[in-house]
Amino acid sequence: MYTLDGKWKIELQKAGLRQVDGKFGGGRMILLRATNITREDTFPLTFTGKVKSDGIITDRLKRQFGVLLPGETEEISLLKGTGSKANLHAKEHVVSIFFDSVALEFSATAMGTKFRGEIANRTDMFTKSILEGEGELPLYSED
Repeated sequence: MYTLDGKWKIELQKAGLRQVDGKFGGGRMILLRATNITREDTFPLTFTGKVKSDGIITDRLKRQFGVLLPGETEEISLLKGTGSKANLHAKEHVVSIFFDSVALEFSATAMGTKFRGEIANRTDMFTKSILEGEGELPLYSED
């Protein structure tokens, strides 16, 4: 977690998307969350991802990264609010980066705070705590 003069609170989380039946496994995403912001605030974020294995990459990931093959690296930079109106109204900005069954090595820099980690294949995604950065990260299970 990162704070700036009591105004920003930024945290990196990993989460599993739930399927219709309520079980985990519908996909994975990384959330970079900033709270206590206004519509005028900028949100500097650089995210670099390197694909480590073959796997299905969702259309949402393709829209953000383009088509990535194993071993290729791509970087995206977000500079202004991409959150929904509801998020901005709640003074919360969420950047979500979606994955499916592909393994990905990543680094992210937000407001001068660097995070790095690895998203494993779907089978062990929720049993390992492999995100590094400041603050506590929640643990998830597919059970």
